[in-house]
Amino acid sequence: MYKEFDLCITDFSNDNEPGDYWYDCGIVECSRILSKFNELDWSNLFDVLEHKSIFWKIRLVECLGDLKNSHELNIILTLIDTDDYDLFISCVDSLRSIGSHSLSEDDLNKINDKIYHLEQNASLPVKSVLDSFSHKFKRK
Repeated sequence: MYKEFDLCITDFSNDNEPGDYWYDCGIVECSRILSKFNELDWSNLFDVLEHKSIFWKIRLVECLGDLKNSHELNIILTLIDTDDYDLFISCVDSLRSIGSHSLSEDDLNKINDKIYHLEQNASLPVKSVLDSFSHKFKRK
């Protein structure tokens, strides 16, 4: 299943804006493939993750949040430790779906520290994502 996922996501990972087809169909197909992953597939994904492009990683994170397994959280927590603004925002957005109850206090503190510094210059849509995440954290 990993190879099928990689082929599917690679078609949409060549530039920052993958187009409407990604958000209308591609993301659904890639998420469906991820939902069928076994332990070996997840292991293969983790093994190649650091060698993938930023855009590939962003597309991956956009597929996560609804699988309800520990692998998606581990991937997001691995990728959120980045200097890439768009990847970080995508990770925060996916974490909103997973919920803050799945995160350790240390992870939440690191994420919220970074959010604090990014919020000041964020666009309105990004600020909304960051504020939503921060609001969920305060409820914990």
